[in-house]
Amino acid sequence: MNFKVRHIFAYLYGLAFLFLGTPFPTCAAGLNGAEVEAMQKIIDQQQEEIDAQGEALKTQQQQLDNQQQLLEELRSQLQYIVEEKRVASSVTARTGDVHTSVESQSEADFVADDDSAQPANDEVASNDPGSDDHEGQPNRSVNDQHLALDTKPLDIPDDTGLFIYSTDQTKVLRLYGSLRALAVYDNRRNFHPYDLNIPQVPVGDSDVRDWNQDWTINTSKVGFQVGLKDHFTVLGEFDWKGEGNSLRTRHLYMRTDHWLAGKHWSSFNTIQFLPLAIDSHSTSAHLGVRPVQVKYIGGKGNWLYQASLEYHQHKFEGPESIDASANNLLPNIGGNISYVRPWGQVRLAGLLASNRVEGSNSDDFSSSSDTGLGLMAGIRVALNENNLIKAHVASVNGINQNFADFGTEKADMVFNPENGEYENLRMVAGQIALEHKWTPILTTAIGGGYMNMQNRNFQQGEAFDHGYKALANLFYRPAGWLKGFTLGFEFEFAGQTTVDGSNGDTKRISVLAYYDW
Repeated sequence: MNFKVRHIFAYLYGLAFLFLGTPFPTCAAGLNGAEVEAMQKIIDQQQEEIDAQGEALKTQQQQLDNQQQLLEELRSQLQYIVEEKRVASSVTARTGDVHTSVESQSEADFVADDDSAQPANDEVASNDPGSDDHEGQPNRSVNDQHLALDTKPLDIPDDTGLFIYSTDQTKVLRLYGSLRALAVYDNRRNFHPYDLNIPQVPVGDSDVRDWNQDWTINTSKVGFQVGLKDHFTVLGEFDWKGEGNSLRTRHLYMRTDHWLAGKHWSSFNTIQFLPLAIDSHSTSAHLGVRPVQVKYIGGKGNWLYQASLEYHQHKFEGPESIDASANNLLPNIGGNISYVRPWGQVRLAGLLASNRVEGSNSDDFSSSSDTGLGLMAGIRVALNENNLIKAHVASVNGINQNFADFGTEKADMVFNPENGEYENLRMVAGQIALEHKWTPILTTAIGGGYMNMQNRNFQQGEAFDHGYKALANLFYRPAGWLKGFTLGFEFEFAGQTTVDGSNGDTKRISVLAYYDW
């Protein structure tokens, strides 16, 4: 018999022996003892191979289990990083979006514009303004920086405008604007046409009750952005609120992800904690000037921060006989740090200024110097998807002009006739507000603020001592083909008391209609 054939028979015989317990007689008759032994060896070898393969499979299964566990851990870490990134870029959120999870959905439907320009972003916050992809084009946003800048609730959204892309789609030009019609009705004469400022509330002889009105389109805005995607952005934004209705520069800066140079909101601001309002100075106690500056914007995890060197001269009050001017020798140093979570945001901010008044042609006065200092704490908390609380308190010394209500007042320093020096004035202020979303297209804000000046005993009687302001409003912003249109109604009540005890109050009704394009 052929040796191969005989081996096959031997293998079959062995299987029969294993499974049936007795060999086939016909096979046994054809096999000798050596062949049976050879067959048994083959069977043993096969069994050893099967056992080895089983062990290899166990090892491979263990390796697969380890890899699966590692993948689960990596997936969990990636989800955590994505969530942290989303939260971190929320305050850094840019105009127009629900300013991340930090801001309520009510605010999301109302981010169009009134007086500002991230996170944006601050720091911050997410409002990822360029999340929409349009027909294969890059995201419709020039601001691809991860850390957005501080923005007001009524700023023009980032995805609004005409976007022109280069052929390689790495460069983009954005042209945008907002046509705004504002009508205000006051029950006092000669009032400010745009904003209700507490220190301008009429008192004494000027407190004349006489309803008057002012209609204007000067709050309309136009702007441009030029961007090298993911690397560099230049922005300019303008309105007609300058002297004599002239064009005014609101923002003009260039920035990368972490650096900004130009004109933008000071690091010492309360922008993220102001409620929705037609009055761009909101419920008072609004800190926010737009100086020329160099700013660093950073963030790690839930923490966001800004630090800046800012050029901003203070204003002072003194006798006309002294020819003096502000001459700060060093730039102001500002900064803030924010902690951002899905439930809201907490921020601390500060500013340091080297106030200096220098005389020119007077033998009685040469110069005075004093250190200006400001501290602010702000918080916003989403009670639920329809209600958002915003509040802040601030204490400043020698930099009162940083309050929007005092932007045109000479209230940083005052001349002391007793020692012939200019000295800082201190102020404490705060505000709290609630934003409530009635429906996806109707939102209300209600709140109030208080400001108190700690006057010097030598100040004149008409100097501001303390004041307040409260407001309530309703905003309508439709969706669909009317997206970009906003209609708002607002009622304000404000009053002030001077050093000599004189007081006055005023009421204002405002109507704002605008379209962002």
